[in-house]
Amino acid sequence: MSGLMQPRKLRERMLTWIEEEIRVGALPPRSEAVLTAILSRGELDRAELVTLLRTSDNAARRSAAALFKVGILQSETSYSPLRLAFPIGLAMQLLPEAFLSQDQILR
Repeated sequence: MSGLMQPRKLRERMLTWIEEEIRVGALPPRSEAVLTAILSRGELDRAELVTLLRTSDNAARRSAAALFKVGILQSETSYSPLRLAFPIGLAMQLLPEAFLSQDQILR
């Protein structure tokens, strides 16, 4: 079962997805920096967004809001650190191994 999550592949798939979303204008530029930081640290303090994104406070909040809207970010409260979420709409794209049959996993 250790092959089910495959962190390196998950990171690659997430970055591919977010780069495409940025390219088509669905997410703000540098959104990948937020996901990369959360992937490496586990969570991200909201206060770090301005520095991480190299932008204004309002633009950083809009970037976070866009990531919340697509469901890739979550937070317990409006002041809590940001964490990664796995929205059901992206499950097949981000975690395709979770949908493989047991025979496919064993191969």
